This record gives sequence, C-alpha cells and structure tokens, in this order.
Amino acid sequence: MKKNYKINFMTLFLLFCTVYMGINATLNVTKCISYNIKIAKLQKLNAIAQQKKLQLESEIESYKFEDKYKYFATRYLGYVDPNTIKVILVKNSSRPEQDEDLKPKFESFAY
Repeated sequence: MKKNYKINFMTLFLLFCTVYMGINATLNVTKCISYNIKIAKLQKLNAIAQQKKLQLESEIESYKFEDKYKYFATRYLGYVDPNTIKVILVKNSSRPEQDEDLKPKFESFAY
C-alpha cells in the first residue's frame, strides 16, 4: 500500500509539473507574439522618424545655404530683399532748450 501511495503522489506531482510548464509555455508564447507586434510598430515609427529627420536636415542645409548667400549679398553687395523692411532711426533732441545751450555764444567786441 505504501508503494502504491508513493507512485500516486509522484504521478500527481509530475502531472502538476507538466500543467505548470504548459501554462508557462503559453504565457511565454503570448509574450513573444505581443513583443514582436510592438517591435514591428516601433520599427515602422522609426522608419517614419528617419525619413522626417532626413527631410528636416535637407531643409536646414538648404536654408543655411541660401542664408549665407543672402547675408553676403546684403552685407557686401547692397542687395535688398523685397520682403525686408529697413528702418532708419534719427535722433531728435527732445527739448529745444538744450539746443540753445549747445550753440556757441559770441560776445560782441567794441573797437
């Protein structure tokens, strides 16, 4: 009877282990599938981001290239861009009394 009890316990233990391994195997498979789906989505997003990055870099390079020539033309050649507005500031004295104080005063000399 003891021998039969040990065999039944071992078969139940092995049955429990196989069920436990089956559950873990299905959980691992579902994790692998979900991670592969996430990886595929992230790879698509990465490809889109790389294309956007290349587009922005080309726009920056073209802007820098045009900006260098515009700066050179405006600085040294006197080119004025049609969209540019130039403002000339003229300093005016705020009080006329100050202007009178700055004028040289001549004294009359009698001969």
